[in-house]
Amino acid sequence: MRQDTAGPASRNKVSTPQGGDYVLPAPPRGALAPLVTSPEESTTPSSGGGEVARAIGARLGAQVDSLDMFLAELRDRLEQLDHAIAEDSRAQLKGAVREIGHVVDWWEASQQALRADSARAAAGEEPVDLVALSEQVAAAVAGAEPVTVLVHQPVTCWGHRARFRELLTEALALVSARTNQRGLRCIELEWREGAPSVRVCSRGEPGGDIAPELVERFRSAAARSGAVVEPDGHGVGGAGLVLRLEAAADATAI
Repeated sequence: MRQDTAGPASRNKVSTPQGGDYVLPAPPRGALAPLVTSPEESTTPSSGGGEVARAIGARLGAQVDSLDMFLAELRDRLEQLDHAIAEDSRAQLKGAVREIGHVVDWWEASQQALRADSARAAAGEEPVDLVALSEQVAAAVAGAEPVTVLVHQPVTCWGHRARFRELLTEALALVSARTNQRGLRCIELEWREGAPSVRVCSRGEPGGDIAPELVERFRSAAARSGAVVEPDGHGVGGAGLVLRLEAAADATAI
């Protein structure tokens, strides 16, 4: 992403290519392991803070079940009332009944959202501010060069905080290894196609070998987080990657 701001802070900004022809130099043949992965199911429990979320989720789930029965009863009574009204002489009243039906439809949509949130909480998830979490991870892993966090809009979603933290940490470690621990690293966050998107990249030049265990840790972290890993604009041979948290799609915390 191009940054036009001048001054001392500009050295920490990361620019993406402005044309389609520029890519980072290709890595030596067979030297770099591919970064692209696919999500895998995992039953690994998240650590810390999940018990409270699960308890709240179970309670909310019971409340939603009660609302289900009330909603069914209300719809049944409205249908009976609609059939009982003579269409010619009670047109206005029928219109009012239909308006009530529209309100019920809206309530049902809100209820479905509540049910989804309840299920996520019962599974041990919680609303996670990915911007704040990225800043915490950046501060924890920063060495001689700081890790820059670029934010296009707030990114808050349901998920397992510990898994997201592990994913960001391993992604930064992998990107750093790809550039021999050289170059400014960056975390860029935004929503893309309804899902949180995190780009992790480095200004360093890719090259050298990567320890297989480092790649495996990253792939495991991606699988546990339900993340789809894609190359960034520099392609498969570049030092950057994009994490699409599709498991958190349409799960924005209110």
